[in-house]
Amino acid sequence: MKRITAVNLLLLFVLLLGSCHNGPRHTTIETSDGTTSARVECAGDIHFTEDSSAVKSISPYGYIEYWGNDKHVVIESDEQGKLSHELYRGETKIPLDSTGKLFLAAALKEMIVLGLRSGNMQESH
Repeated sequence: MKRITAVNLLLLFVLLLGSCHNGPRHTTIETSDGTTSARVECAGDIHFTEDSSAVKSISPYGYIEYWGNDKHVVIESDEQGKLSHELYRGETKIPLDSTGKLFLAAALKEMIVLGLRSGNMQESH
């Protein structure tokens, strides 16, 4: 009887764990060498431009959030897949103009070095 109860409890736990994901599952990549640190959180199907200097698309409700050095980047996709960008150097917000695009390209290169890849990030969870 104890064995059946333990199996039922395990099954219930697995079902509850699976129900916690309402949106796209997310991936977190972190690194620190004691003086500098970086962190990328992302979810969804993410695709870069061919030269990896920008994000071409993210599946609906997906996102990328990056903190590294003095950079903070947030790219989110709404329910139609339209992207919004927020770029910060320290506390200063950077517009997505030509300078902002260079800033974003540099941040994406750092994220790629950390392990961010184009494709479905749910599979790497």
